[in-house]
Amino acid sequence: MNKTLLTALIMGLFSTLANAHAPYTAPVSFNVTGGHSAVLAGFADAPFDSEVAIRGFEFKVITPSGATKSLNLTNTQTVSVGDIETTEAGTYQILGQREAAIKYAKVGQRWLRILDTKGAALAPAQKNHFIAESELTNKMQQMSVMRFDEVRSYFSKQNDSDLMPVAEENVNLKYSVHPRKLRQSVPLTLTVTVNKQPAQHFKAVLEKQKASADEQELKIETTANARGELQLQFPVAGNYILTLTSPELDAKQKPEANTYRTIVSLNVQP
Repeated sequence: MNKTLLTALIMGLFSTLANAHAPYTAPVSFNVTGGHSAVLAGFADAPFDSEVAIRGFEFKVITPSGATKSLNLTNTQTVSVGDIETTEAGTYQILGQREAAIKYAKVGQRWLRILDTKGAALAPAQKNHFIAESELTNKMQQMSVMRFDEVRSYFSKQNDSDLMPVAEENVNLKYSVHPRKLRQSVPLTLTVTVNKQPAQHFKAVLEKQKASADEQELKIETTANARGELQLQFPVAGNYILTLTSPELDAKQKPEANTYRTIVSLNVQP
């Protein structure tokens, strides 16, 4: 591969890891009436604005009665599309999951992610965050971290029903207000647990989809307390992306064995 092109790809990966082009999923409509409905998924820089079709995730749908069904997506260049049978009344849940091992090495006093650069040189700015595989030595301590990513959303037919439990979840979300009954300026308490333990100090970023080009960006950040509780409020109606991530550690701290990111698309009524 041309080294200039490879360097560009590495820089693109660096940007992705800096929270650009995050995965998401969402229904075409949060309220459906027919026997089938479409679902979208992709990687987006701005909320709901998919730029790349999603890959690496396994999708499923949990029906209002609690049945779990696999969901196959078809990829275009910019977005992935799936079809869901909606014969039941009530609330449906969309869940996409993936996991991957990420390798780190201790360089001096800092833990840096290991990157296969195929021989291309890393720029000085990138060296603050990565180390190339070719630069590793036997004296460097190394470890692997499992990264668990989830994308979620909800939509309803005719009425909003209780959310059915989802088997084999790493991250569990408990809403004080049904996620299909969210209202502008009405507080929401979201309790986050990981493997049934409180997700202490998880970071939450709430971003609203712009309704017009001249609308100001709306981004709210908060952190879960020791009980895994997040207090959220939606200043205006619209569609939102909520991103929940494991606490960020200083590079001098040894990475946790498992890290988590859950991204939820929500619709908020006036």
